[in-house]
Amino acid sequence: VASISEDLDQGVLTPTLPRPGREGLQQLLDSKGVRFVQFSGWEQIDLKEKSLGSLKCKPREKITRWGELLKAADGDSVIKQ
Repeated sequence: VASISEDLDQGVLTPTLPRPGREGLQQLLDSKGVRFVQFSGWEQIDLKEKSLGSLKCKPREKITRWGELLKAADGDSVIKQ
């Protein structure tokens, strides 16, 4: 413990700062102009992929185009195949 205290005093170690968590990540992505999908959007994508898969007798049909993923995340039922 003494050596850890010495390291802190000498600036070798820095105290742990609170982690910003989800809000910090969202702020970082927003500041960089990154479009991200919330969990509720992922659920919409999951439902759409399962729906598309059922048309082909498959568990799911993966959506691979970013624009189509965003449409599905927003609840848009129209996705081009």
